[in-house]
Amino acid sequence: MLKKSILLENKASINTKNIQLIIKSESRESTIPIEDIGFIVIDNPEIYISIPALNLLIENNTSVIICNTNHLPNGMFLNLNSHHVQQEIFKQQINASIPLKKQLWQQTIIEKINNQGILLSHITEKSNHFSYLASKVLSGDTTNMEGVAASFYWKTFFDAKNSKSSKFKRERFGDYPNNFLNYGYAILRAATARALSGSGLLNTLGIHHKSKYNAFALADDIIEPF
Repeated sequence: MLKKSILLENKASINTKNIQLIIKSESRESTIPIEDIGFIVIDNPEIYISIPALNLLIENNTSVIICNTNHLPNGMFLNLNSHHVQQEIFKQQINASIPLKKQLWQQTIIEKINNQGILLSHITEKSNHFSYLASKVLSGDTTNMEGVAASFYWKTFFDAKNSKSSKFKRERFGDYPNNFLNYGYAILRAATARALSGSGLLNTLGIHHKSKYNAFALADDIIEPF
């Protein structure tokens, strides 16, 4: 079943009754079955959510996303007990060998570069050399074909949309439209993390991403082809 995504931008209170989420604002009151909700984005500092409602959302594997003062996703709650054999899956993740991780990363980057090429061919209506770059990806992507493809991809993507964007550089804290790309990435990242958590996987244990400050390294790995 396709899950609903709910964005809350105005002052409201969120409670629960009979496994229903009750959202009450100054102008209306809405009731939604919690099992139908995939994501709920809270983008207002004056939104109250009860602990029973939050617990029920998490138990139903709903991603609860909190936005900061710049209206960008700042954090999310995920179910940590969402699969019946979670402990066994965690063990397999922990024991995954380095060669296996390098091979998985190679497959991931090949798919990412191929998908970038397909999208650009639709946008520009021209052929490109992304399939060639994908064929050169080694185990662990030691030659950084991902970076080579990304540089050409972003420049070509915005050139096709607007010739004035030829100097665009994809950066986390870069100029417009990086802020919009970051927002979209954060939402997709939440969706990926939710799906992984629902499969019993531990988001902290990544294939390639491994920063000690990143709690969603596996989600950052898996989202790459998208």
